[in-house]
Amino acid sequence: MKASSYQTKWQVLDEEFAFVARCNEGGEFMAPEKLVQLEQIASRTWLRTLDDRIGLSHEEQTRKALTAAAPLPVRELLLADKAEHIISRQTNNQICPDNCWGFKLNVPQYIHNRGEIYNLSISRGTLTEEERYIINDHIVQTIIMLSQLPFTKHLNMCRKLPAAIMKKSMAVDTRNACDKMK
Repeated sequence: MKASSYQTKWQVLDEEFAFVARCNEGGEFMAPEKLVQLEQIASRTWLRTLDDRIGLSHEEQTRKALTAAAPLPVRELLLADKAEHIISRQTNNQICPDNCWGFKLNVPQYIHNRGEIYNLSISRGTLTEEERYIINDHIVQTIIMLSQLPFTKHLNMCRKLPAAIMKKSMAVDTRNACDKMK
């Protein structure tokens, strides 16, 4: 290959890297044409010559073991949503739909989806459905915990602050929860 050809490919790679980095910053809106560009970049392949199973945590190793190791070198997609990116949800990792507080949260299928394309393709903001659920569940747990603490009369409104935050961030009706805090 000629030096000018390498230079051109190098420039394209630099531009694509900058584009992916901007996708990772998030923002108000990811335009459909940007999603198409991301998919095009993700479909590129590269030759991996290093073992991707070393230096991992125990949990990552467990998820990685669900798929057979490919012999090296291996051609891979530049960006991918892989099976090891999925962290399954157990029934004890969700708010009970018939809870006595009346909270109704949309429970995502997974605890986490760490897929590269999945996370870079968030159309609004920077939070995945799974991350938004975790935040809202923490708010719910805070409301429940505060409702069980004995507050003095002048601090009693402290119990309702997380419910107000949750109502604003999720557009959730928290009246039942607030009524139970009195």
